[in-house]
Amino acid sequence: MVTGSQLSLVDKLISKVTLTNKDLSNAEIIGCQFSNAILENCDLSYSDFTGATFVESIFINCSFVKADLHNVNGREIDFSRSDFTRADLTDAVLVGANLTDCSFDWAWLIGTDLRQATLERTSFDGARLMSTKFSSDRKFELGATERAVVDKVELRLEGNNIRIVGKEIFELIGSSRKE
Repeated sequence: MVTGSQLSLVDKLISKVTLTNKDLSNAEIIGCQFSNAILENCDLSYSDFTGATFVESIFINCSFVKADLHNVNGREIDFSRSDFTRADLTDAVLVGANLTDCSFDWAWLIGTDLRQATLERTSFDGARLMSTKFSSDRKFELGATERAVVDKVELRLEGNNIRIVGKEIFELIGSSRKE
């Protein structure tokens, strides 16, 4: 069995793979394309996914804690119940992604594109959101947003572009749960 610390893939196609309860922590999966992949309850923490592309794939309840997700393209991917705590999602594109019940606590979302993403019960406690893009046709019940640092976030509602500097972004896209 290959463990995460031994797995190193660069510019490979990972297609039609189903993995459940696997430890792939510390893996290097750089510039790879996941196509029709299903990962559930997998540990991908501390892994490097720089430049990876996810196509018609599912990552349910996976740990991306402290993972490097620079320039990842994950349009319309289901990441529900996944943990992105302290992950770096600089310049990631997660347009239309399902981020229901995800944690982005203390994560870096610099230049991250979250337009049309589903953010139901998504937590951003302590997250850094700078030049992050949001748009939605509805509001969401968000998880924790305390301690988040927000600067120059773009929100697009009904064709209008609004540039937001502070935490009022969370009031516009949803309401925080009361613990």
